[in-house]
Amino acid sequence: MDFLEFTLSELLQQCLRLFTNPAFGYNLTELDFYLSDQITDEVLDCLASATPKLRRISIVECQNVTDLGIISATIGQRNLRMLELRNLRTITSEAFKYVSSPFLSGVDLSGCTQLTSEGIFYLVHQNPSIRCLYLNHCRNLDDQALYDIAQCIGENLHILELDFLPNMTDPARTLHQLSQRCPKISQLSLCNFFDSTESAEDEEIPEYRIEGQSLDYVDLCGNYFTTLPELPQSVRTIRLSVSGSEDVN
Repeated sequence: MDFLEFTLSELLQQCLRLFTNPAFGYNLTELDFYLSDQITDEVLDCLASATPKLRRISIVECQNVTDLGIISATIGQRNLRMLELRNLRTITSEAFKYVSSPFLSGVDLSGCTQLTSEGIFYLVHQNPSIRCLYLNHCRNLDDQALYDIAQCIGENLHILELDFLPNMTDPARTLHQLSQRCPKISQLSLCNFFDSTESAEDEEIPEYRIEGQSLDYVDLCGNYFTTLPELPQSVRTIRLSVSGSEDVN
């Protein structure tokens, strides 16, 4: 049969046979999948069993991947440096129970809307080497996630993105305490992080304060402020909205 006549499913089976060949998979260091319904838990299980030296796993908008697939792909991957699992809307905190690598430095979980603060605890508690963490649009995270980030990886953290997290109950206090525990953080993104509505005349306006002796860049778009947050003198770039109501997606 001519190669072009294979169906997509048949091609996938061919790829799986190749990847699971010990001579091929043993030295594979990266898995990258983007916008594919063909990538399932079964596929990831087959691949992971033959690829023990992965340094990077990137799975983006593959909606047939669940917690089981992520567990299969990450368990035992002790050389992992980068984990990118973006817009996987079915995975939960269970997916991160077994992510553990002494070299893991970058994690992007943006758009994983079922992820809760429990999953962040699993991740940061087992991977204190994380330096860059992206949690944009992880809408089920609450204040506890930030406390755990500060406690477990604050000393090493350089970049943190927290855009569009609506479940924060006390963002001013939580963020201030986080910034106190992250002396090396240089880039902080907080789009629509604070309450973006005007306060009533008799309502006390919270004071926002962000610390960090290395902080260089702060993104505050999509927030409504009557008074800007107090920022460290090290900040050189600030991104702001005019009214707090702009579309900053």
